[in-house]
Amino acid sequence: MRYGLPYIGSKNAIAEWVVNLLPEGDVLCDLFCGGCAITHCALLQNKYKKIIINDINDQLPIFFIECINGLHTVENHTEWVSRERFFAEKESNILIKLLWSFGNNGCDYLYGRNIEEYKRSLHECIFEADGEKLKPYGYDIKVDKNKKIYDRYLDVRKQIKEKTKERSLTSLESLERLQNLERLQKLQELQSLEGLKRLQSLEGLKRLQSLEGLKTYSGDYQAVKIPEGAVIYCDIPYTCSDRKARYGVYFDYDRFYKWANEQENIFISEYDMPDNFICIAEKKKTVLCGNTNGKYANEKIFTNRKTLEKRKIIPMEQLSLFY
Repeated sequence: MRYGLPYIGSKNAIAEWVVNLLPEGDVLCDLFCGGCAITHCALLQNKYKKIIINDINDQLPIFFIECINGLHTVENHTEWVSRERFFAEKESNILIKLLWSFGNNGCDYLYGRNIEEYKRSLHECIFEADGEKLKPYGYDIKVDKNKKIYDRYLDVRKQIKEKTKERSLTSLESLERLQNLERLQKLQELQSLEGLKRLQSLEGLKRLQSLEGLKTYSGDYQAVKIPEGAVIYCDIPYTCSDRKARYGVYFDYDRFYKWANEQENIFISEYDMPDNFICIAEKKKTVLCGNTNGKYANEKIFTNRKTLEKRKIIPMEQLSLFY
């Protein structure tokens, strides 16, 4: 299952783990919603009657709702976005910023210069149903214009993979060429199209009754009106070495710690926090920021002492005594 928007730092991979850890209640406040993976998962579980989402990036909550309402699909975003257009529009167009950036990081263009023209030809082959676009690359592709775009994409990708394998095996020049087969097959993927398909799948959420209780804010987390008894979840910008500088996230941690310490029913995702916050659960995951990119770290859920005592939660350090 893929949760939320394609977004750097998304909780997609651990969304179910996080939502299952959060206590039940009438209202969930997802105050740093980002790609809305936690909100998406909570909606599917129908765990809360109302969900409040907020992010300092005012485009994200609105974009999430637009996807639910079916405004962003494979069929209505057929244009190719060039490198030049990406850098010109990425700050004003959230779809371009997310789907046409490398690793959905919002900063770097999706494709390297060495494969950009090939990817454009592949894009045009699929969206324009024109197999001639790939002939300069040695592929004779049959495209069925009557198929929907995504089905067309799967069919074209299958043809290219088969022809690539045949060509590699029949004219094998070296062991290295065979070893590069998997890398060559990855060229047949269109990440932007896969991203659109993921956005389109969010439309299914509008069938849920709980969607009527979805309220959006955009701005400072402390400005959100939190209902009494609400469960508060905070996926704050992690203290990775380069995230603040690279993605423009200049976060006042001391201000947040002071505010969070005063809240009831608060749960925070981080790797480490000050001593007055208590870890109640942890899970190994791949780190996607800083100098530790691609390595493993323990994703942790913290709370404050007020919540710990009210909810009678056993801290992680005490749980470990039983194992």
